[in-house]
Amino acid sequence: MRTHKGYRTLLQHYCPFCFKGKPGISSGIRVSTDSLLIDKVQELHSKNGNGLNLIDFSEPGDFCENHQTCQITCLVCGGCVVNGDDPFYESLLEFCGDPTDSLLSFFEINDEIEKHDAVW
Repeated sequence: MRTHKGYRTLLQHYCPFCFKGKPGISSGIRVSTDSLLIDKVQELHSKNGNGLNLIDFSEPGDFCENHQTCQITCLVCGGCVVNGDDPFYESLLEFCGDPTDSLLSFFEINDEIEKHDAVW
């Protein structure tokens, strides 16, 4: 996380699962420290060293094309919740892409997330 004279840089156009930027697509936006774009809880965890940049949650990008190199990442600790090669990853991708077309309900997804010791 960059800090400079009362400003922060937020990552935009990142994968909404692993929060990685994509070369040539992702960008950073410089905002003042009191900007409403800064999620204060995410900023706290980022400052505590979870390895994630500050994220502009209003400007996510597309999911990673190569699921084998992606993962569902915890915003608190920065660790992996679900690997990209886990069958549940595909279910989450389908559900998050268009929940109305998903064969799984929110409750089934939530139950599976809890089995991975995670929460929404």
